[in-house]
Amino acid sequence: MNESPFMAAYRAQQAGNLAEAARLYAAVIAANPRHFQALYQLAYLHFGAGNFEIAVRLFDEAASANPKFADVHFAKACALQRLNRNALAVEAFGKALALEPKHAGAFLNRGVSLLDLGRPEEALDDFDRAIAADAALTAAHVNRGVALLELKRYSEALPALDTALRQDPGHIDALVNRGNALRGLKRLEEAVACYDNVLALEAGNAEAFSNRGVAFLEMKRYADALASFDRALILRPNHLHAWFNRGTALLEMKRYREAVVCFDKALAEQQDHLDAIVNRANALAGERRFDEA
Repeated sequence: MNESPFMAAYRAQQAGNLAEAARLYAAVIAANPRHFQALYQLAYLHFGAGNFEIAVRLFDEAASANPKFADVHFAKACALQRLNRNALAVEAFGKALALEPKHAGAFLNRGVSLLDLGRPEEALDDFDRAIAADAALTAAHVNRGVALLELKRYSEALPALDTALRQDPGHIDALVNRGNALRGLKRLEEAVACYDNVLALEAGNAEAFSNRGVAFLEMKRYADALASFDRALILRPNHLHAWFNRGTALLEMKRYREAVVCFDKALAEQQDHLDAIVNRANALAGERRFDEA
């Protein structure tokens, strides 16, 4: 019996011959533009190759051929996320959830998009629903903690992150955000220890160095803060928060000229950073450069 063109494409995909699989799927679609499985599989090939615009178009065509398949809406939403089109991603995740109301991945990823859109309350609700559908979904606990941090509900964020770390003790994002929760609770020594744990696992983590610097800054350990910010900036020279907080440490140390340089670096990254504008003026005033402040 002759193998169907679709099965030949699928077999090539399973064998890892992705270029040949893409060619064969395209031939199937040319013969039958509404061939759902060929559209869906070709879209996934493009997604895996980072061709997210093409993937979105193909997932759309697949959804037109079979609108009742939840995962095609989910996959389209994930591609939209990669393109930072979070409002459209939220809408597509919603379509997936209308068809499959306990889709843990859709709740999780819609929550991530909502966080990116600055809607942490709604995101928190989605993370709770993801956990209700799959309590072992570590990323949902981590992101639940992040949403609570954004809401400044630090005492609730900490147990969410601890749950994630019980599931995955080496989860870097959970450890970093656990440090952030401890810092929010003013448990600064514990926060520093948490960031140190991150750096023991991942010595190149710029965020852990930067956040450890903030903890030192709040403890008035300015030299230690500067050392941490310097390490963060070696790893990520355009790190806005490290430049701003380095400037703040220098301002506290009355090293005004160096502070101005740091605030200028921060403002090069974000021109409307109000705190950097104010602190820069304070540093200039400290140098008695009032005409520039």
